[in-house]
Amino acid sequence: MIKYLAIFSLLLLPTTLVAASHESHGSGDKKEHHDDHGHDDHKKEKGHDDHGHDDDEKHLSESDHVRVLHAWTRAGEAGVIQIFMEIENISDETLAVKSAKAGSEDFALAGLQMKDGEPVYTPLGEVPVKPGRELVLAPNGLVFQGNWPEELHEGDELDITVMIGDEILEVHVEVEAEDATQHSHAGHNH
Repeated sequence: MIKYLAIFSLLLLPTTLVAASHESHGSGDKKEHHDDHGHDDHKKEKGHDDHGHDDDEKHLSESDHVRVLHAWTRAGEAGVIQIFMEIENISDETLAVKSAKAGSEDFALAGLQMKDGEPVYTPLGEVPVKPGRELVLAPNGLVFQGNWPEELHEGDELDITVMIGDEILEVHVEVEAEDATQHSHAGHNH
C-alpha cells in the first residue's frame, strides 16, 4: 500500500509543479515575468515584449564597425565616476577602444589593479578589440573613468562620445542605483 501511495504521489508531483509554474507566469502579472528575465526596473519603459524603436535607440549606438550597448553609470556625488558598457566589434578589422568625453569632461579607459594591497583604477590608454569580439566595461574590471561636476541621481541620463578606432560614436548613458552592479537591461537582446 505504501508503495502505491509513493508512486501515486510521484505521478501527481509534476502536475502540481506545472500548474504552480503556469499560475506564476499568468497574464495578469507582467512584472514578475520580467523579473524572471533579469529586468528589475521597467518604470520608464514599455513592457519587455513590446519594446519600441525609440527604447532600443537609448540602449544601442552603432556604426558600420561597432555597436555599443547598455551604457550606464551609478548614482552618486560629484567627483570621480565610472561608465560601463558593452562594445562589440562588428567590423573585419581590429579596433582600438580609446576614450570617452561627456561635455568638457574626459574619461580615460582604466583597469582595476591591486596597488599596495588596495584596488586602484589605472589608466590604460587604448585596448584593441578583434573582429567579432566584445569588450565589456563593468564594475571591478575595465571602465571609462573621469570627473563629473555634479551629483547624479538614479534615472538621470548623460550623453557621451566614445572614441573607437577612427570613429566618434554618440552614446546614451543611463544612471542606475548607487549600488548597481549591472545595467537594468543586462542580457536583453537588441
